[in-house]
Amino acid sequence: MNASDAPLDDWTPLEPVLRQSQISALRRWLQGRPTAARQVLDLGCGDGSVLEQLAPVSTRLVGVDLDPRARKEARQRLSKSSRPARGRVSDGPRVQIIDADFTDSRQASRIAGRFDLILCLGHTWMLVIDDDTAFDVLSRMHGILERGGALVIDNFPGELWSLVESGDWQTGLGEDGSCQMILDAQRGLIALRCGQEIDEACEQFKDSDTLHRLWRVEELAALAQRAGLRAPRIDEPHHLIWFDRGGESG
Repeated sequence: MNASDAPLDDWTPLEPVLRQSQISALRRWLQGRPTAARQVLDLGCGDGSVLEQLAPVSTRLVGVDLDPRARKEARQRLSKSSRPARGRVSDGPRVQIIDADFTDSRQASRIAGRFDLILCLGHTWMLVIDDDTAFDVLSRMHGILERGGALVIDNFPGELWSLVESGDWQTGLGEDGSCQMILDAQRGLIALRCGQEIDEACEQFKDSDTLHRLWRVEELAALAQRAGLRAPRIDEPHHLIWFDRGGESG
């Protein structure tokens, strides 16, 4: 673990230049769709910074997050994006920020409608740590994607496994002692303890740890295809993985 590593649950864990490159790629994709087919769902939307930048090329924006601070920030950001321009009755996309756990199928009804682009950026997808939950989420996302739509996640599988396999990431304290990493490479699980959570005497996962899964692309591919999505497309320049729904009927 490098001392400069940020906590895994940061709202915007990527460098600003790379995140802006992602936004540009997503905007171009939306602009290639008919105007009516630009409805965006952001799972784990954080402070709404991604949705805000997609607002000019979207017709509907829905953000989902469990963190009340994040939802407050997102609503403030998006209220500006959806505000009517002077002299016009309506301008900008329809916006909704929802308190829900997208991994919980019992809360699925809170996310209504269908979408052309579903985002799960940052480290959000890594919070899905077991195959059954991942398959359930992918199946439900397939069910609410319009034909030709796509689910998009960050390409952390392509980045993080190389760090593990090179030995750059391993159980222990960072150089400055501010964070402790617990890594189970065999199961692809990781936990990061910072500040008062650090427990040098315990190098095993604890109930209080937040676990993240270092998914491999082949694992995601198998689950996505079972769920009805196409095999993932790796977009290395923009650090993205695209799961297309395809143009089939149904």
